[in-house]
Amino acid sequence: MDAFSTEAINSLKAAVESFLPDISEPAVQIILTFYSLNLTPTGLGGFVGINENPHGGILGKRLEATVAITLRADSAEALDTAANAVTVSLVGADRVALMKEGILRLNLDEVAPQINGMGGGANSFIEQALKFKVLYEFLQLPQEAGDIIQQIPITVDVS
Repeated sequence: MDAFSTEAINSLKAAVESFLPDISEPAVQIILTFYSLNLTPTGLGGFVGINENPHGGILGKRLEATVAITLRADSAEALDTAANAVTVSLVGADRVALMKEGILRLNLDEVAPQINGMGGGANSFIEQALKFKVLYEFLQLPQEAGDIIQQIPITVDVS
């Protein structure tokens, strides 16, 4: 996979994570996974337009993905609280805020049943996956140009 696609995927991950709530319960763990990722160029072959400052081309990728957020907790009550908080924070997020982060569409797709984890006593846990369908657009703005080389010293040995 090329560096531009990797950057787009990492940017999608950061955008989704920015809308996740802070779970104050230390016994709750959040695991983020991407499924059925589809990357396509946006604009005309990935070219979106011209940026004025700094001057250069704006490149874009559109990603369609299923984002699975797996919640793991030591009690059903903590898991229910975390699942509700995650669902409300993502589905209830302000659309303008989502679009500023590049998230064009975000829908709850599936709520998996709770699963009791293996282990006994202190090692037991309950797990639940929430799956969201996401349409994301990643735009890469041109980088600031460095200094212009004014003079190139040339040393010639004529011996």
